[in-house]
Amino acid sequence: MNLELYVTLADLSRLPRGEPHDVKTLICRADTVRAPRPRELLSGRVFDISGQLLDTEYKGMPGETCVHVFFYDEWASAASFIERDDIVILKGFTVYDTPRVGDHDVEFPFFVTPIPHMAALRALQKGHKDDIMEVTVTADALETPNIRVMPKRLWGSYIANDMQCPRTNND
Repeated sequence: MNLELYVTLADLSRLPRGEPHDVKTLICRADTVRAPRPRELLSGRVFDISGQLLDTEYKGMPGETCVHVFFYDEWASAASFIERDDIVILKGFTVYDTPRVGDHDVEFPFFVTPIPHMAALRALQKGHKDDIMEVTVTADALETPNIRVMPKRLWGSYIANDMQCPRTNND
C-alpha cells in the first residue's frame, strides 16, 4: 500500500459526509474496544473501537482519541475479533457527523463506518513471541477471515516501530 493514501485527521475532517470513500485507507491503533451489542435506536448490532491515527501530522497525547470506527450488523460480528492495541487498517469507509443530543457538545465531531459491500479490514495483532498475526476480513467474505502469521523479519518498518512503541499506563 502507498502511505500517501492513508488518511490524516485533517483529511477525515474535510471528507464529504455520508459518501463512500473507497480509495481511502484509515490506519489506527485500537485504544478502546466495546463489545458487540444491540444498536440503541435501530435494529441490528454494533461493535466499535476508538483509537489514534498512525502516520499522521497530528501528534496527540498518549491515549488521546483521534478516531471512532463503528461496525454495524454483519460487520459487527466480522470485526469483533479486534482487541485493544491492535493496529487496524480499514480500506473503504464512510465518514458521518456525530449526532448531537440536545444542546450538549459531542465528544468527537465525526465517526467512520466501513462501506458495507466493499470495505476491507485488516488487523495486526501480537502473536506468539515476536510474531504478528494479520487478520483480514473483506465485504464479500465476512464469515471467512484470512489469517496469516508474519515473523518479525517480514514486518514493514511502520508496523515494527508502532508495535514496539511503549504504552503509558495512564489510560
